[in-house]
Amino acid sequence: MARAFSLSAIIQLAAINIIARGVFGERLPPTQLTVITLAIFAVGLITSGSSID
Repeated sequence: MARAFSLSAIIQLAAINIIARGVFGERLPPTQLTVITLAIFAVGLITSGSSID
């Protein structure tokens, strides 16, 4: 269940940023880009950790 919530949150975050950049031409500040990268990495750890069980 935690994996589904994490994946959903990351997919929504990425989709919003793709739309903001494509439609409105907005760019993320370096801090926000770093946080999104870390969030994607964290979801990868959650996903790979649950498959070890």
